[in-house]
Amino acid sequence: MNILFICSMNQWRSPTTEHIYRNHPELAIRSAGTSRKARRTVSHSDIKWAELICVMESKHRNK
Repeated sequence: MNILFICSMNQWRSPTTEHIYRNHPELAIRSAGTSRKARRTVSHSDIKWAELICVMESKHRNK
C-alpha cells in the first residue's frame, strides 16, 4: 500500500512518521508538506501515487 503523510513544512511530523513506517514490508511511504517552503512540497504525482493520504491537521486536508 502506498501511504502519503502530509504536514505543513515536512520538517518534523510527516518525516517522523515516514521514518517509523519506512521498513514495513507491505508499505511504501512518502511524506510531504503543504507549504511552498516545505522541505518537500506535496505534488500532484504524490497524490496520484498514494492509496492512503494521512494529514496531521484538518487544514492540510483542505489545502
